[in-house]
Amino acid sequence: MTWNLNNTTDTQPNNFKKDYKKIEYLKQPGAYKVTINSQTDQDDREDYNGSPYIEFSLYTIDGKKTRARFWAPREGDSEKASEFKSKLLKEFMLSAGVKSFDNMDEALKECIGKTINVCMTTREYITTDRDTGEPIVRTALDYKFSKKAGENIKYDAKYNKTLTPEQRQTFNTLLDEYTGSPAVSNQSDDDDNLPF
Repeated sequence: MTWNLNNTTDTQPNNFKKDYKKIEYLKQPGAYKVTINSQTDQDDREDYNGSPYIEFSLYTIDGKKTRARFWAPREGDSEKASEFKSKLLKEFMLSAGVKSFDNMDEALKECIGKTINVCMTTREYITTDRDTGEPIVRTALDYKFSKKAGENIKYDAKYNKTLTPEQRQTFNTLLDEYTGSPAVSNQSDDDDNLPF
């Protein structure tokens, strides 16, 4: 068949309206049944110069989007850190039903469309406001581990990571530098320190 597009109009009707569904992102830690929707890596981002990674886009049963990002082992990583990164990705892919890792591209494609159970946790980190440069503490939602669909998975609040006391002190110092005044610290109610 030959396409004849010369006799076709290129204008849209006045009532043409495309409906786009607004994406709602998963924000709460927990155990979720998800479908693996797509896979990307650092090469898919223009002008990205950071650490290499593989990322899977995940959707919960109720349509909320999240991701599972796996950082590639680097030359400077300890053997233990490299092994952990590799095991984390392999566990995810095994949960998705991948049986062979001989061809990594094929193994990654095999994950797409599969349903698995994942545990998502929160992690606090220090960053700066893009507009003002003010130091702030944000919370990220991170992939923790997975199981095959149908297998039990349990979330525990102890998996969440808050700032350590050292990180909190670093944040307070950065905030002091930004505002020009010391942050209010917790004061003791200890009566022994009173002058009377």
